Amino acid sequence: MNTSRSSAGRVTFDSLISYDTAKYICLVYYVYLGPMVAAFGIAFNIINIIVYVSQGFRDSVNISFTTLACSDIGGLLSALWYGIGLNPDFVRLVNYAYSPSEFMNFTAAWPRAYFSKITCWITVFITLERCMCIVAPLKVKTLLTPKRTAVCMLVLYCLGVIITFPHAYLNAVFLVWKFDFVSNRTFLGFGYGPNYHNIDLIGGFINTMSIIIPLGVLIISTGLIIVELQRKSLWRQSVANSGGAMDAAFMKRDRVVFKVISVLAFLLIICYLPHACNFTAYAIVPDFSLT
Repeated sequence: MNTSRSSAGRVTFDSLISYDTAKYICLVYYVYLGPMVAAFGIAFNIINIIVYVSQGFRDSVNISFTTLACSDIGGLLSALWYGIGLNPDFVRLVNYAYSPSEFMNFTAAWPRAYFSKITCWITVFITLERCMCIVAPLKVKTLLTPKRTAVCMLVLYCLGVIITFPHAYLNAVFLVWKFDFVSNRTFLGFGYGPNYHNIDLIGGFINTMSIIIPLGVLIISTGLIIVELQRKSLWRQSVANSGGAMDAAFMKRDRVVFKVISVLAFLLIICYLPHACNFTAYAIVPDFSLT
């Protein structure tokens, strides 16, 4: 990759791949692969919801997992609609009534980011709940009742709306009819309010923190869970009278729990780290924003 400096003093980078190649990759990923994966995910999450509902909501864990499945479905539906809306055949079918990138960012990419954020938050909440079950097992049932858990889930969803969509409800970004003189047609695209740049700066910072802070909480709570489980495992070894089958079973279970918790936390961090980097770049790199 070669670099050059423009007359304005800005550093520009030559493309690693051609525009046509990038367009083809995006077409295959967003229009074909994405919707197929989303369809399977929606089906499996519906099955999960049916299972949780059949078990009832007397246990707060079922409430958390049900709302987690709902947020997954919302994100997958957004991804499905994103692929449909970017499909060139669909754009031609509606007679090029919208700008694919702008309209789909507004109606699909933003909702997808919202549900992705909610999924992250609920996963961190579930991890905190598991941490409390291990660190303070006698208090968790009184602190996290089903009603309180449901209220927490509702608060997370509402807080996500406030954090994710300030551009929309403060009228900084909106859909507006535009006219293209070349093709002599009108289409839906982005319109920007006079307060866009200020809201974009503040909103970008808040969105960045809304991902980085939960990931930090996840790392801390996962570490506490692993340390506490190891401590209890060592205590169980020290008080055991003999190395019987029961002791071996407990030790095996502890090792499995260690691995499962570590792998899940690692996967969540890896999956959301690009998301956090994306929001960080959006907040601090001027050319990364919409305008």
